[in-house]
Amino acid sequence: MLPESRASCAYRRSPVGAQNQWRAVKAMRAVAGAPNQRFHPPTPERPHCKRFGTPEGCPFGDDCTHLHSLDGINDLRDEVQKPPSADAPRVFLHKMEDRKVGKGSISLILRTLATGGVWPTDRPESADVLLANAFPSASLLSKLLPGCLVNHFPGEHELSCKDRLARLLRKHSFCPETFILPEEERDFEAAALAEPEAAWILKPCQLGEGRHIEILEGKNASKRPPRPCIASQYIHNPLQVEGRKIDLRVYVLVTQLHPEMQAFVFREGLVRFCAGSYDAASYQELQAHISNNAVQTKTSRHASGQNWTLDQLWFHLQQEGTCEVQPETIWCRILRMVRDVLTLWQPKALAYRTKADVHCYSLMAFDLLIDNSGGVWLLEVNSKPALHAQSSSLKAIFPVHFAVKGALLADLFSLLGLPTTSHASCNSVSTEPTTAGKAPDHAKSSFGFYPLEFSASHGLVLWLAANWAYFSSFLDETRHMVEEEKKKKYEEEKAKVLAKYREDDHFSLETGARRDHEVVMEDLKKKVEAEQMAECTFYPKTAKKFVAPAGDATVRHNTASVLREDALLKQKQAKEYQILKRYQEDLHDASQFYSWQEKMKEQDQSEEEARVRQRAIEMQLSRESAMEAYESSVRRKHIMAEHQREELQHGLQMKEIEKELELGEKKVLVDETKEEMTGHGMTWARIQAEVSKNRTPPSEPPVCAMRRLPRRDRSPSPGPTSSWSTKGLQAPTGSVPLDVGRMGRMGRNPRQGGQVLL
Repeated sequence: MLPESRASCAYRRSPVGAQNQWRAVKAMRAVAGAPNQRFHPPTPERPHCKRFGTPEGCPFGDDCTHLHSLDGINDLRDEVQKPPSADAPRVFLHKMEDRKVGKGSISLILRTLATGGVWPTDRPESADVLLANAFPSASLLSKLLPGCLVNHFPGEHELSCKDRLARLLRKHSFCPETFILPEEERDFEAAALAEPEAAWILKPCQLGEGRHIEILEGKNASKRPPRPCIASQYIHNPLQVEGRKIDLRVYVLVTQLHPEMQAFVFREGLVRFCAGSYDAASYQELQAHISNNAVQTKTSRHASGQNWTLDQLWFHLQQEGTCEVQPETIWCRILRMVRDVLTLWQPKALAYRTKADVHCYSLMAFDLLIDNSGGVWLLEVNSKPALHAQSSSLKAIFPVHFAVKGALLADLFSLLGLPTTSHASCNSVSTEPTTAGKAPDHAKSSFGFYPLEFSASHGLVLWLAANWAYFSSFLDETRHMVEEEKKKKYEEEKAKVLAKYREDDHFSLETGARRDHEVVMEDLKKKVEAEQMAECTFYPKTAKKFVAPAGDATVRHNTASVLREDALLKQKQAKEYQILKRYQEDLHDASQFYSWQEKMKEQDQSEEEARVRQRAIEMQLSRESAMEAYESSVRRKHIMAEHQREELQHGLQMKEIEKELELGEKKVLVDETKEEMTGHGMTWARIQAEVSKNRTPPSEPPVCAMRRLPRRDRSPSPGPTSSWSTKGLQAPTGSVPLDVGRMGRMGRNPRQGGQVLL
């Protein structure tokens, strides 16, 4: 059987699959967005229905998924959008016409903005919103209106570049062990040889969409490609659904970095599946280990149609119980991980701040992996996530992507609070405060986003958690050094006390006329030794009992011991004075350095501001000179055009005058000829008969020959000017000779047989 032609197959399509997709999109759009929300998810782009224009009509009716339109644009079943007004806010797309956002009318961004009255423009000077593929350059920033909303923060590459992200998140629990190659090649080879059976996944630093990704075992680490890349430890126990590996894409919105960060996590996300069943023993088939839609497209024509939403995944986990923890716990871990990553990124992003008068926000996609124990691992961060939900060639609808991304964009633009009127159309600058680009209060509705809570000490806690091993070793070393210092000081004090109470150096007592002299001396020696031992062991001294000396007793102190104590006290005071003096000098030097540093910073800032002002003045002067040159060129062209128009009009007038003169001459000549003929009594019929009888056929049309002569050669002549005009023609007797040459000049038409026409 021969295959049917395309024309015969066009009307025999089956609407079952398309209707299911369309109904799924309608059901998801019905639960997305609030009733009073300004922006709403749009309807998908429909291909034209070929049966709608026929007399029979479309057999599917309102269930048809194709376009039922009279003008080829608006569907009769949909609400007709109002045309944009003159003061409607405008959006400018800079290098955004690619497959990540959708081209032309299927662009989900433009269709969502149109639901809230925001329309595209081709001039950045009149745009209230700028959507670019990266943070705009200085030349583009200078063209934007004050307060314009920009969809990127400077410094996003610190998260989107895989090598920079690895440096930022190193030693954190939610980031796998990662090495940057070829800088850390030795460390990578050592780690790979330590675990030869472990797997490592290699990703290029600057490429996306799963390009040039490889998985190697530790024993094959030397076979890695020579290109710069990162090597991350492969998670061998991922969460599986129906035997296939999955990963999550969570959308994060950052609206403010300074003075404190404000960020939100969208309630929905995408769950991406691998095409093949997961096999931990073989890494040859990337479709079974990498769930990126771009990689899966090589296996399936439309891999995007095989994704789930997060709600579907949570429902599946609750029903099946394949994960050890509850979905609520996994979601809390995801929020905590996103908060930690943004806290670490904040100081990096603030280093790239500019002084441009624009409001920034950033929509980023976090690709996460969940293991079977409920642990959350960060794979990568995408600062330019794909926001299309239809195939530009086949108009294929992906219900999950359309519902998630349509609701995401609608809630995003509603949360940002886009202006309702264009700033460029206002005659004067409005003094009312604008809320464009600023997140609303957390107490108010955040639409479909969860607000993240940030604290001032959270960054310090993260640093301590990431560097706890180093910090604990530092504490141990410090404690050991303090104990060594205490022990050394104890030995020095003990030596001093022993030197002070040596037997040959301590003071002596002389007593007179006392009984039991030797017994008293022994008691004194025991007391001195007890005091010596008490001071050496640092035991608290007991209060000495006061013993009244005998009336006849005399005590003489050793002068050398008193002088020694005085010298030691003075030496200690001198050391303390030197230490205090050095401290004051260091403090003075540090204050001078800090003041000099602040002065240099102020000087650099003033020089930078002066350069910026000078550059702005130069740009303004160049713009004015260009405008003057353009205006002078336009004026010169207008003057030249006016001159040419005047010359053309003058030439036309001269031609009309010449034509009128020529007609007048001919009229006068005809009148004169008529008067001559009537005066001599000749009839016109006789003249014509004589002329036709004796005429010879001319070699050229005489009229054309006469017309080729200049005007000065067409004056009347007294006799014939050519041989064919009067040859053999004689005038009748008693009549005036007939000037046939003059009659020839009156007009001859060669198409009428050479007859003379009056």
